Amino acid sequence: MVIGVLSIVLARLNYTSSSSASSVAPTIGTTWYSGYTISLCGTEQGSLDPSTSLQRGGLVSLGSGVVKVAPTSASDSGHNANFDTFQNEYGSNPGVGNFLVTSSSLSLGLKTYSDGDACPKGTPDAGQKGEEEIAVWPSYAAFSTNKAPTIVKDPKDARFAANSFMSIIFQPTGATIPKPSKATVTAVLSGGAGLATVPAKG
Repeated sequence: MVIGVLSIVLARLNYTSSSSASSVAPTIGTTWYSGYTISLCGTEQGSLDPSTSLQRGGLVSLGSGVVKVAPTSASDSGHNANFDTFQNEYGSNPGVGNFLVTSSSLSLGLKTYSDGDACPKGTPDAGQKGEEEIAVWPSYAAFSTNKAPTIVKDPKDARFAANSFMSIIFQPTGATIPKPSKATVTAVLSGGAGLATVPAKG
């Protein structure tokens, strides 16, 4: 009898937890678009190529700095609809032409820049010590009116929202924060028009 009561209590707790999680936007079935840019020591690095048709998950790169946020499971919906989940679903892997951002570093290709490292030669901030940060504008209104972005370190704290924008940066503290390009903004506001995932090679 005790086991039966415990099983009922656990089932209700799980149901409540699931219901609560599913009510946090974006929920499964939602489709948003968000934009971002990647910048190293004052030099824009572009963005990830479009995701291939083999990608699993609902946080999809459309190229041009645009992310289609269309959760397919609890793992990428609600609070999990963040930049860390996006890069993991994409398959970011330093050393093969992609990038990886952590709470204290930014990896580009074969090179990782950690908090306190000097900016490389040839960049506008050469020789100055840099820090990894993510600047988040939660809406187009905040972005277009030049409101100060929220600064986070952990990519899990960089949550997507409808028409939100992010700058993933490694640069000296206090340097001007670069913003996503006009082309990225236009693509986001048009719902990713003209952008799409690409067939997997081979």
